[in-house]
Amino acid sequence: MIAERPMLALLLCTACGSAVPRGPNPFDPAVIPRGPAPTIDGRVSAGEWAEAAVRPLRDGGTVTMQHDGAYLYLAVRATRPGFPSVCVITGDTARILHASASVAEGRYRIDGTLGHLSQPFQFELRERGGVPAEPSAFRQFLDRHGWVASTHHMGSGSASEMQIPFAYLRGDAPRLTVAWYYLEDGVAPQSTHWPIDLADGCAAIDVIRGPLPDSATFDTTQWASVTFR
Repeated sequence: MIAERPMLALLLCTACGSAVPRGPNPFDPAVIPRGPAPTIDGRVSAGEWAEAAVRPLRDGGTVTMQHDGAYLYLAVRATRPGFPSVCVITGDTARILHASASVAEGRYRIDGTLGHLSQPFQFELRERGGVPAEPSAFRQFLDRHGWVASTHHMGSGSASEMQIPFAYLRGDAPRLTVAWYYLEDGVAPQSTHWPIDLADGCAAIDVIRGPLPDSATFDTTQWASVTFR
């Protein structure tokens, strides 16, 4: 009878473990599936993102990702209104892709872990009185800059979409971060991010919100590792 107890305990543990579904580990590399290109309009339609990879933001919300072989498509759904900031790196250049009521790209030249500002934010696609720019302006921005994102009032204000070219992602080991800045009057600046334990410049309020500081620390070993299938 005593000899049977370990086997019984093992069976019970196995049954309990199989009854509890497990989501993706937020610390594992994100395997990003291939899918059709979504419309970058700030409205995160379930049908457009049905097969996408999903990762959690630090204190609620999600980052949803898929690709079409040429672009990474990324959607952020947050728990409160705000806007996203995405860090990607190519060679020795870290790019900060910002999409609030306008869209901008900042750049840092990386020396070790120290980034020196080489391009401050230059805001385009500005909303006027809460009215987004014309769709043709977004197409022209994509043609000129190679990437594009929705602006704040295109959707609910708590979601945003972005289209990022593969050329912006380091080919041998692509990594990125996603941050979300909360827009709340009378509240000290707050943000959330993925990876959830991110602690470098990409999580800094000034880098997320702007204006960009002259220098910032970037530790890409903290960034999320992604692979494309």
